[in-house]
Amino acid sequence: MKSAAEANRHLLCLNAKDMLKSYIPVLIWLPQYNYGSFFQDLLAGFTVGLTEIPQGIAYAIVAGLPSHYGLYSGFMGCFIYFILGSAKDINIGPTAIMALMIQPHVGTMGPAGAVLITFLSGLIIFICGLFQLGKGEFMRKYFI
Repeated sequence: MKSAAEANRHLLCLNAKDMLKSYIPVLIWLPQYNYGSFFQDLLAGFTVGLTEIPQGIAYAIVAGLPSHYGLYSGFMGCFIYFILGSAKDINIGPTAIMALMIQPHVGTMGPAGAVLITFLSGLIIFICGLFQLGKGEFMRKYFI
């Protein structure tokens, strides 16, 4: 028979695992992934990646940045979303609107300013996700 302390420790461990899975969805779906469709998923990812290359380069040029910044933005957004994202059908990556919004700041602060703006934007979104500000009552009550 387990003591009450051992039972509480086991329950706390289960709650921590569930909480971790709620913040990192890849821990939920990866063990259930159908590896029979791996080749199709790899081909789809390769195709999307090929379209991302010229698009990312073009958006970097629109933003006034060196072209390799567009490649970084195309890759990193998808990589982070792979780990933290929960929707399987979504478009992640640089957009024309973001490039146009960052461009004036690149003129004054240079490429380091674009990196800083991107980092701070990501940090704000990460904090909103951490506190689950996009879910449920908060969004319905105050923003919709």
